[in-house]
Amino acid sequence: MKRSLRLTAMKKEPIRLLMLFTAGFLYASTIDAAALEALPEPRSLLELSAETPTPHPRITDVVKNGFYRENGKIRYYIKGKIKKGFVEADGKRYYFDSKGNMATGRKQIGSAYYYFDSNGVMQTGFVTIDSKKYYYDEKTGKKRFGVRRIGKYQYYFKKKTGVMATGFLTRDSRGSKIKTYYNKRGQLKTGTFYVDNVQYKAATNGRIYSVKNLAKVICQRPELPTGCEITSWTMMANYAGVKIDKLRAADLMPRSSDPNQGFVGDPHSFGGGSLVIYPGGLAQMTQKYLRSYTNMTGCSMEKLQDKLWKKHLVLIWVTRLDGFGSHTVALTGYDQKNFFYNDPWTGAKEQIDRDELRVIWTENGCRAMSY
Repeated sequence: MKRSLRLTAMKKEPIRLLMLFTAGFLYASTIDAAALEALPEPRSLLELSAETPTPHPRITDVVKNGFYRENGKIRYYIKGKIKKGFVEADGKRYYFDSKGNMATGRKQIGSAYYYFDSNGVMQTGFVTIDSKKYYYDEKTGKKRFGVRRIGKYQYYFKKKTGVMATGFLTRDSRGSKIKTYYNKRGQLKTGTFYVDNVQYKAATNGRIYSVKNLAKVICQRPELPTGCEITSWTMMANYAGVKIDKLRAADLMPRSSDPNQGFVGDPHSFGGGSLVIYPGGLAQMTQKYLRSYTNMTGCSMEKLQDKLWKKHLVLIWVTRLDGFGSHTVALTGYDQKNFFYNDPWTGAKEQIDRDELRVIWTENGCRAMSY
């Protein structure tokens, strides 16, 4: 009722002026009562506030954190800042170069060497690369060289490459060279141990001081009472892998009136002057069956040891042993005080003091041979 009365009054006197505000400008216009009637009814603030507002576009800054692949490279960000150098993430350690790129594979950083796997994780402990084993420090990740004690065992990592040593190795120890052995797991062997039918003894620092080739002993008797040389040669040949017995070897042994060319006399016989053959007389036979020959006459005792170390027996000519003016035995090893030998006369494994051997060997012209 009130609205219709208001409109009736307005119809009697049209509104001449309407003030409009549009885009900050003031306009004046005349409208009539009919136009006013067409305007929508006013809406309350409560009704406006109940409407869902139209969202306005906004710009959100993305702050990078963590790993990102960019241009084919992996980088690491913390609060939008790219990281360089070593980074700890999720309990693992990574390295990012001067451009922020993640390192993989072998990496020299300063004077130290590191290894990162294909995911960039720094590796520690024993690591196998191209079938070779290395050791990277458990705490720092640095590659280690030289002698290292890891757990209960001692290892050796070569000084130039860091490759873990296995097998026999001559290395420095307090200013001197020592011969050592590391098993297939790289662990230094000490005490008494065996490798390829050889007995070794090593001190606590790994220095091998005793070598004994476990060659089978053969007795020359009764068939070859004067065949000590060829029986000793047969022991050496058998140990080298040549399958031949003493009688067959005796038949193949050359004969000559010159002991440097062949055997003087008959090894099957007991008597009859000088029954002997020297290293030169066995040269051709040794070359044929053992594929090499070494005349060691006049060499040092250290050279004898070197051959024994290389798993070769050495034939040595001596005097006064077993009561003979000339006798040949097969040296099998040595330690700090003695040499070990197989005696074809007794058919037993024997040992002799180093100094005593030197004397009786010298008395027989320091004759010796191997292959």
